[in-house]
Amino acid sequence: MGFATALGNCSCVALPPASIQSYPSYALDEETQVQDKAVAAANQALALMINQYKAGAVSYLNVMTAQTTALSNRQTAVQLHSNRMSASVQLVKALGGWNVAMLPSPDQAGGEVKWTDYLIFPVD
Repeated sequence: MGFATALGNCSCVALPPASIQSYPSYALDEETQVQDKAVAAANQALALMINQYKAGAVSYLNVMTAQTTALSNRQTAVQLHSNRMSASVQLVKALGGWNVAMLPSPDQAGGEVKWTDYLIFPVD
């Protein structure tokens, strides 16, 4: 049996480590971490701006600008997380799928995420 015949009978996919490292989900990991830090910094800047506004040091226009920046950073972070999840799904598909029983339960995955978790001010 020749190499080509043996290769033709193989039903598994093997990716060398270099190609796995270059897969988009790995590239998005670092970008997502950087964007998460940008979100945290924008939220901190917004909190400072609100405090300065309450103290009468700046106009409300400065608060609105900080809110716009914070929202833009959050939107970018959500898009990156979405792209990362899509890339992970593509990788799993490329490797032959997955077993549904292997997926984490909502409790294991961190619980349910609500749209109110993304608001600047908490909702009671």
